[in-house]
Amino acid sequence: MNLLKIASKTRYRILFKILKSDVKTFVKFYLLTIIFHGCVIYQPHSADIPLINEKNELKIDAGVTWIPSATATVSYGVSNKTAAQVYGMVGADKRRFIQGAVGRYKNLPNQKVMEWYLGYGLGHESAYYDPNPRHLYSNYQLYFTQFNLGKINAKFAHSDFGFSIKQAY
Repeated sequence: MNLLKIASKTRYRILFKILKSDVKTFVKFYLLTIIFHGCVIYQPHSADIPLINEKNELKIDAGVTWIPSATATVSYGVSNKTAAQVYGMVGADKRRFIQGAVGRYKNLPNQKVMEWYLGYGLGHESAYYDPNPRHLYSNYQLYFTQFNLGKINAKFAHSDFGFSIKQAY
């Protein structure tokens, strides 16, 4: 038998035994494998929810975070169903990131909007790690999909509210 097949079968047997014995242990094991995936520097990116609902609609958002960093997003309704979005971030420790996405949107009853975007991003990070004096550098790419659902022109403060799920690789 191939050594790779034996190792694969052994790994699945161990996972099955962990799952069979205790679900909490399995969840902890799974979360640890996600957390320690091999990232050198971790920088979460905010998920902007533009809620475009018509052709030629333009939305520009900007902000400052505690990290510290500055962010900006430009979203545009290209057609009656298609939207485009560009997001950029500049921060401390030579942190830079830019992403672009193209998506579809659909108007729902009661001034609700549903959006789905596919995108790609590029970033660069640099951080100083004090306990063991050295600099960490990282260039990365990000492929993502994002689903948004929200309400536009809400009566409260004439604002938009939304919920987003963003999955990236």
